[in-house]
Amino acid sequence: MANGLQPDQMTERLPALLILLVGLLEPSPTSAQSIFENPKKLTELVFALLKDRLGTKWIGTGDIGFAKYLPEKDSFQFYRYENNKVVKILWVAAGIDRILSIVQYQFNDSIIYVGTRAGLLEFNKYSGKLNWYGFPQEDRVYERGLNTFRRMYFHDNGLLYVGSWATSVHIFDPVKKTFSPLPDKKINEGTGVIKSTISGIRKKNKDELWITTGLGVAVYNIPKQEAMLLKSNKT
Repeated sequence: MANGLQPDQMTERLPALLILLVGLLEPSPTSAQSIFENPKKLTELVFALLKDRLGTKWIGTGDIGFAKYLPEKDSFQFYRYENNKVVKILWVAAGIDRILSIVQYQFNDSIIYVGTRAGLLEFNKYSGKLNWYGFPQEDRVYERGLNTFRRMYFHDNGLLYVGSWATSVHIFDPVKKTFSPLPDKKINEGTGVIKSTISGIRKKNKDELWITTGLGVAVYNIPKQEAMLLKSNKT
């Protein structure tokens, strides 16, 4: 873990920046609000959108970090983590500005979790404090996949379920700050569905999760620590 915040001084330049970004797909955007009105047009530029429980809107970009929407200015305040702190720990550090997912902490409205290509950011939107969590591995290919926080879902138990790139599902504990593999008695059996790249994680009920992957779909039972369904695309 490392601490540090590097606010980006692009807020005043945002209208021009937004025109530059959005203009690639839409020649004449009229306001920053258009980024929320039609996000499908921005899939190559904005990878994540969140409206938190207090109504604040957040975006995650492909190259310039994450940002909070400022409705009074019709602009954004950008935040970027310092790359030189990441490169000391992870082999792939360039991805810290590539935002893949954004969620709000289940039990604390002030905390926003930002999933990046190079680990997890924990942002306190009131204090401005930014923590980074990276998980180095001896195998660089595995490290790269593990630290790709592609999909994130907070369950009722307060744990953050993370879908990575071809390294299955892991669990981040916001209290203990631990990151551990999804306990699963069947994970090495049969189709290997859960081992694939994770496309989505959603609640099925209080005890179960839907997990969709590049190879199929699974239903995971949290109390039993077991996949109750493993359905391959090939069957």
